[in-house]
Amino acid sequence: MKLFHLADAHFQQLHPQIGTKRHGGEDPRAVGVPVVWLANDQAMRAQGPNGEVPQYQHEVDVPDDDPDLFIDEPFAAMMEQGDKVFGTKTTLRWYFLTRAIDVVVVRRWDAARNDYV
Repeated sequence: MKLFHLADAHFQQLHPQIGTKRHGGEDPRAVGVPVVWLANDQAMRAQGPNGEVPQYQHEVDVPDDDPDLFIDEPFAAMMEQGDKVFGTKTTLRWYFLTRAIDVVVVRRWDAARNDYV
């Protein structure tokens, strides 16, 4: 499964960590645990508190049955509830990985294109 991680630095390997952007709304299984946060949507965008965009998108390939990969269940439940309320079908899911993983592709933010290239 292709998953994506955004960061301000270019990495060849992603290492689990407890970063400054961690928050109380994340999956309880990840609280206080070093993890790599990943999303399943290549088009996913994130912005910092001042509107800044992470400069790099890291693509990894994780087996669906990897025992160190977990779906962020509270986020998935929230999205499913929103789908019921609004009649939508959101496919964005967040995952966390409890081990290091090699990066397959790195894309850099291109402000002129408003996309990672």
